[in-house]
Amino acid sequence: MADAGLEPNAETVGDSYDNALAKTMIGLFKAEVIHRLGPWKSADAVEWQALKWVDCFNNRRLLEPIEYITPIEAEERLCCTKLVMPEVSLSPDGLIPRPWQ
Repeated sequence: MADAGLEPNAETVGDSYDNALAKTMIGLFKAEVIHRLGPWKSADAVEWQALKWVDCFNNRRLLEPIEYITPIEAEERLCCTKLVMPEVSLSPDGLIPRPWQ
């Protein structure tokens, strides 16, 4: 690689940075928070905005795959949905029929 003028990736293998999803999330966070809202007065200010962003991302964003509702609303719908068990006809001997037998 050195002969070709290439430098190896500075990241280590197996950590959270060696993951495409993690890299995407870090890039999104930098674009939406770090670069857009800076310059920063302190590390505490960055930490506070990071917490607010994570809360919004995890709880308040609208998601297309679940009909543009928030994750919290989707979870509430799921938890409030009662499972309806199908009616089962018992065989003459009182046992539940098993179709695989």
